[in-house]
Amino acid sequence: MTCLFSDTLLFIYGGFNKNWYGIKEAMIVDLVSMEVKLKKSGRKRSGAGLALVGWQIYIFGGSKTAYKILKEYDKYDIRTNKWIGIAPLPFDSGSVAAEVYGNDILAAGTHLPGLYYYSVRKNTFSKIFDLPSLQKKNNCTLGKSMNIL
Repeated sequence: MTCLFSDTLLFIYGGFNKNWYGIKEAMIVDLVSMEVKLKKSGRKRSGAGLALVGWQIYIFGGSKTAYKILKEYDKYDIRTNKWIGIAPLPFDSGSVAAEVYGNDILAAGTHLPGLYYYSVRKNTFSKIFDLPSLQKKNNCTLGKSMNIL
């Protein structure tokens, strides 16, 4: 999972190993110098949606293994190198798309019965509307133009 947080810096986190177990490594890659800096590890996770608001990377959903969906959601503070727990979505979701919307975040994905709005300031989720056929096996992508869903 990746999140570009400047013109030249990329945050990389998690993924699955060859046995389908989540990995927890986090790193920042300088795309100019190709220098890689390992950061404090988060939870073992893959398939999460990442969204950047300020200097915080919000992580929604994901799986610890191919069959174990995580209930814990987090944000990573780039400046302090700290992980902080945040409110979970009302439904567990192993594969989430997240997109910044103003100063907040939209989330949709597998097992979620709709499009959700996350208030960064309030640390709460609210359902915007139902989305058909995102249940079970489908994945979802949110695009910055909001024309892709």
